Formats: sequence, structure tokens, C-alpha cells
Amino acid sequence: MKRLRITRRHLPLLASGLLAAPATLRAAEWPDRPLRLIVPFTPGGITDIASRLMAEAMSGPLGRPVVIENRPGAGGNIGMAAAIQAEPDGYTLFHGTVATHAINPVIYPEAKLDPMKDLAALGLIGSLPNVLLVNPKKHDIRSVAELVAMARAKPDQLTFGSFGSGSSSHFTAELLNRQAGMRTIHVPYRGSAPAMTALIAGETDFSFDSLPTAVPHIRAGAVRALAVTSAQRAVQLPDVPTMQEAGVADYDFSLWMGLFTQSRVPAPILARLRDAMETGRRDPRLRVRLTEQGVTVSDLPAAELDAFLARDVPRLSQAARDLGLKAD
Repeated sequence: MKRLRITRRHLPLLASGLLAAPATLRAAEWPDRPLRLIVPFTPGGITDIASRLMAEAMSGPLGRPVVIENRPGAGGNIGMAAAIQAEPDGYTLFHGTVATHAINPVIYPEAKLDPMKDLAALGLIGSLPNVLLVNPKKHDIRSVAELVAMARAKPDQLTFGSFGSGSSSHFTAELLNRQAGMRTIHVPYRGSAPAMTALIAGETDFSFDSLPTAVPHIRAGAVRALAVTSAQRAVQLPDVPTMQEAGVADYDFSLWMGLFTQSRVPAPILARLRDAMETGRRDPRLRVRLTEQGVTVSDLPAAELDAFLARDVPRLSQAARDLGLKAD
């Protein structure tokens, strides 16, 4: 029998094989405990609601619970930093949006967070518009044109609330300021719920909020919807015009949201996470519940996900620079 002779040049190959074996074993056994999904915004908003629905849908394919952890602050940067800095073992997921990926790097350059480099996309959940709202008890404004006229007549006097600097509500309000020639004052809050409470209480003059958060308050008469930010009208608000229909040219914005994990997660685990999300997203119950919340569920294949982000994130980042968005 021919004896195997190991020389020094074989040692690196032998060592790499020994090191790879435990990693392969760990990937085969993964997951052996619950996962956590960091939501970088307060409970009650659409990002929180969509995350909880998605976590529930993914728990079945993964065979383990996916537990929500709300980490709000700094427009989503606190939660994103926690996700990026977590152990890259596939047990920490992150709910990312237009704000966290495209806008925050522009307005918080000192944070030195690079979501496109440090986070890997698992899949998009869907998208939805924001809604321009006023408090009818404070201002009897019934159209975008009336709000624009008031703001132009009172430069730097009207205030708008948002759920954080760099959030989609901040972005869409500043986009209105630029496109309509308005100058208004930004008042950031720590999430959608307190921003809505402030508008209803008359502490701010107008606000943009996500469709599902806004609809119950619109139907209750607490706020009035003037327009939606998307290119098409929302099914839930068929009588509310788009911003372009309301006379604001070149205005089109939809908030996309998705799940991410660290880019350093081993490829076999990343593949399993993407498969679990895709399986969960195909669940008819999930799709119905997200649609009821005003979310247009994404059907973007995982193979096209990176290309979509590579196009859309730079586009929106440039828009944030053009708008001069800054942290308050």
C-alpha cells in the first residue's frame, strides 16, 4: 500500500480543511436558538408591524422563533449600528428602509455606518406611500394648494413633524418644501406614534406619515389627508390625490423596506435566511395581512435584489444631498 507523505507545502491545505469542517458543521446545525430582528424604530409604526408579520412568517421555515427587538433613535442609526456590530452568525437580522440605507449615511456622516458594505440583503418586504396630513381643527386646509399658499405667506413659521431626522416623513416633507417653494420648520420626534400625537394635539401644522398609520386617524376625523406621495393613488384612500395630481410636479416617493443581516455571515447561513424569507413572503396569510396594512408586497427575486439596491440607494442618497437634509 502506498503511504501518504505529507510535506510542508501540504500543511496550509490541511489546516484550511480542518478549519472549514467546524464551520460546515455549524452551518448544518444552524439555527439552534431563537433569532432576533432589530427594528430601528418605535413600536406601533408600519416598520414594526411589517417586521412582526415577517418574523412570524419566517419562524416556520427556520424552525425557531424570530424575536423583535425595537432599538429606536438617530433616525434608525442606533439599531443599525447594533445590527452591524453583532456577531455575524446569522442570529441577528435588521429591518432596513430607504431612510437607514440611503438617507442616514448622508445626514449622519460622522456615524461612519455603511449599510451597503456591512449588511447583506435577505429580501424586500414591500413598499408603501406616505400621506400628507393636516389637523382640520387647527387649519381648515382642504388641498395641497391651500397648504402651499399658507406656507408661502408665512415663511419659516409653519412646522412639520416627522418620526426622526432622515426618516421617510422628513424626506417627503423636505421634498415638498423644495418642489413647492416653501420654507417650514422641522420638528423631529422619536417615532411615528409621537409625531402623530403631536399633529392631533395641534403642536405641528402638517406631517407626512405612512399609509397604514395614517388611515385610522383619517377615518376617525382626527387628521385630514391632502395627498399621497406615490405615483398612483392608494387603494385605501381612492379619493385622495397623488402629490403630482395635486399640482406638485416631479413628486414620486414610495417607502421600501426589507430584511438584512451582516455581510460577514457565512454563505450557507445567508442562503438559508434568504430561502426562509422567500418562503415566508409567499405565505398567502402574510400577503393578505400586509396588504391590509397598505403595503404593496414585493415580488422582487433574490437574484435581482442587489442590483435593485445598487440602483436605488445612490439615487435616493443624491436626492437627500440635493435637499440639504441635516440631522436636527
